Amino acid sequence: MKKVANKIKVLHYAQLPCKPFEVKVKDEEQAFLIQETLANQHLFLYDENIIDDYSNAIFVLMWDENADGEGNADWVDYYNEKENMGFEEFSEEYLVKKDNDKRLLIKNVTKCLCCRQIKELTHCEDCGNDIGVIDN
Repeated sequence: MKKVANKIKVLHYAQLPCKPFEVKVKDEEQAFLIQETLANQHLFLYDENIIDDYSNAIFVLMWDENADGEGNADWVDYYNEKENMGFEEFSEEYLVKKDNDKRLLIKNVTKCLCCRQIKELTHCEDCGNDIGVIDN
């Protein structure tokens, strides 16, 4: 996995049209976790009838020093030139692991759902629970 050196941020438009909620992150793993958290929280609000529709949008952007090809810098849609992938494809390739109809949020680093500690495995050795596993 080759990461971009650019700054990355996640934009969440909670109810279109609106001003986005913005989170600057250090890398693709953090962007993925923020994106998944915001999406799952929005689904929860909808499923619990807290919001009555589902018209949100989440984007992952990166800083580009030559965004327009004329030397002007700006935030652009994430694109990893080394991997030749946009963020969705990069996430599916490196950050999401499919396993028997369950989805691990991240392959290498995740948080145990029980004890909330960051782990680098798929099974928490402290409490014995699976880490980051949610049903599809």
